[in-house]
Amino acid sequence: MKGLLIKDLYLIFQKKTILMYLVCCMLMGFSMGVTYIVSYLAIIMCISGIGTISYDEHDNGYPFLFSLPIDRKTYVREKFVLCLFMTFVGVLFGALIMTIASLTGLDDLTLIDIPLYLLPICAGLLVICSTMIMIEICFGAEKGRIVMMMIYGAAIFVVVLLGKTGLLKTSSIAYFISIIPVWLLIAGIALFIALFVYVMYLLCVRKMEKKEF
Repeated sequence: MKGLLIKDLYLIFQKKTILMYLVCCMLMGFSMGVTYIVSYLAIIMCISGIGTISYDEHDNGYPFLFSLPIDRKTYVREKFVLCLFMTFVGVLFGALIMTIASLTGLDDLTLIDIPLYLLPICAGLLVICSTMIMIEICFGAEKGRIVMMMIYGAAIFVVVLLGKTGLLKTSSIAYFISIIPVWLLIAGIALFIALFVYVMYLLCVRKMEKKEF
């Protein structure tokens, strides 16, 4: 798996595009506010990792890869490790921007607020990143984009529909969350995310093992 990680990191950083994204995000964070830049930056980093799957798929790259001493389960595991690593790098870089902005007075955010802001972002990004990997591996680069848009469109439609019908009330959700002990809430979210990522991983392994190249 080490060789695959080195290959993918080289593919990501060889064109230095990701460094341009980091610089642009830093400038945007200081000029437009830092609160939204963390999730945006982490998504960009995650997409950069997922893009390596398209590189592997291009020009029949899979037959060459699997002619090496690499099995399909190791390949899927490496993609999850790479994409989650890139996502956390984006979050950490965003946290650095938020810390600098807080210390220099460029933003009203305090140092205590930063981890409270980052925790839900990390939880959501882990779910999104795992889903994107599953879609990319199961459906490929071209069909994956269509499936991804359909899933996100359906999710937005359901949320809007629930909000319009009154079934989704933010006040009720906030009250329900407020009565749950903090440690229990964090443990429950962590357990759910761990199970979700593991299920996505198993689906990807099963799909990859059934593919013919």
